[in-house]
Amino acid sequence: MRRETWLMLDKDASRIWHAITVRGGTTGLAEEIAIPTGQDPQQVSGQISAFINELVAVGVLLDTNRPQRVRRRWWRR
Repeated sequence: MRRETWLMLDKDASRIWHAITVRGGTTGLAEEIAIPTGQDPQQVSGQISAFINELVAVGVLLDTNRPQRVRRRWWRR
């Protein structure tokens, strides 16, 4: 039996999730997070990318830009 765990998101992670799912991307999000807090937008952008890569790695998000794998059915061989 496979047991799953809940993924709890902090404030910034929630903003990233919202940007991906509602806005369709994270364009401009690094500046939205970095500028009010005095952080470097480039560094925040790298952190956003790393977080998204983790979500893809654990299967929470799917990269739709990757070419889909061709699945062969046993009856079509």
